[in-house]
This record gives sequence, C-alpha cells and structure tokens, in this order.
Amino acid sequence: MELKGKVVVVLPTVTYGKEGKKKGGLVIEYGDKYPKKAAITFFERLLPEVSNVSVGDELLVDVNIESREWQGKWFTDVIANKISIAQVADKKETFQVPDQHDNLPF
Repeated sequence: MELKGKVVVVLPTVTYGKEGKKKGGLVIEYGDKYPKKAAITFFERLLPEVSNVSVGDELLVDVNIESREWQGKWFTDVIANKISIAQVADKKETFQVPDQHDNLPF
C-alpha cells in the first residue's frame, strides 16, 4: 500500500532490543478532502533516508500494515518498506511584523 502525504512530525530515533537495533518514525498527513494522520515506523535499513526528511516535505511511502494481539488487545503498526521524497518543503521561514495600526475597539 502506498501513502502520499506531508510530514507533520519527525519522531526521534530509538534503540530497542538486546542487539541494540534502531528505529525511527514520521507522522504524515494524507488525504485531500478529509485529511488523516498516520504514524509510520522506519527500521534501521531506511533510517539514512529518513534523516534527510524534515517537516513539510511531501513523501511517497510504501507501507505494510500489520496487527497483532496481546492479552486480548489488538495493536496495529504501519511499517515503511520504501520511501521517496515527492517534494521538498520550502525551508525559508517568513516573519511578519504585526500591523501597528490595527483598528481594535479596545
């Protein structure tokens, strides 16, 4: 399954397990009329590609959706297989000076 969306949050890289493996993640917003957010997990193989991604970038991510049961509860993971940057966000930050002559009634 492919998701195309805009990066909202870049999650930190964490180390897990006895072998000290690493994983990271992103939250992307996808959908046109009713946008949704999805947290996507990236394992060690894709971490170098994710390190170049920043908030606002448009991504195309090939994912697997997996669920597992633990003590009667179900948990779902969205795991990335492949990532490609569709459009890099404009890195310029704009600063606007507030209007000194606003017509507020107070």
